[in-house]
Amino acid sequence: MNDTPEPWGQKPHQSRPPWRSILLIVVAVTVGVAVVLGLIGRFPYVMEAGGSWAHLTYLLLLLVLLSLGFAWRRPNVPKLLRHGAIWMGVIVVIGLFYAYRFELSGVKDRLLGELVPGMGQVGAGGEIHFRAGGDGHFRLEALVNDAPVRFLLDTGASDIILDPADAVRLGFNLDQLDYSRRYRTANGVVKGAPVHLRSVRVGPIEVRDVRASVNGAPLGASLLGVSFLERLSGYSVENGTLTLRR
Repeated sequence: MNDTPEPWGQKPHQSRPPWRSILLIVVAVTVGVAVVLGLIGRFPYVMEAGGSWAHLTYLLLLLVLLSLGFAWRRPNVPKLLRHGAIWMGVIVVIGLFYAYRFELSGVKDRLLGELVPGMGQVGAGGEIHFRAGGDGHFRLEALVNDAPVRFLLDTGASDIILDPADAVRLGFNLDQLDYSRRYRTANGVVKGAPVHLRSVRVGPIEVRDVRASVNGAPLGASLLGVSFLERLSGYSVENGTLTLRR
């Protein structure tokens, strides 16, 4: 007679919790709680909100329950810790991006301003800076009556001087304009037709009801003149950088 017990006659093996894993998790939870309490002591104002303590207690209890659940399931502790470290790193990186989102936005604006000088870099006080191009001229991207126009700065022009092509895009009929004025610019005297622009926006700076003139001949680029600049609180050119202030 075979004394070997049949498989179905065997008593099921009673699994025991991996005490070593439990100990590691308890130590980790203890360290985590100590770190949290230390941060609360260092920054007590964070817990001044009414529901902060309740949220903290809930999260700590959830952490303990999850830790015990992992311990009873006999996880691969090194693998678990490795994955936990990866996720913690992801959370930290996301948190850093969120915490420094405004500073990073400034870095983005500065980078774009260097790569595309006409876009400018907006400062903390609402001023906007433009780098000079390789030819020493300042080019600015603006919205005129909500339509994009690329300007060349010309402090010698008394008004904004629109290139005929830009004027057509803005809705002006060149044949119905009165080219009765003469304007002195850095490029000499030009003939133009006086018009008014509903708004001119450069970055965060907007000026409404601005004098302008449609040039009688192609310029290659519209000129941003004094009729816009005089409406600002100030502007300056220093070390190859143009600064416009509200």
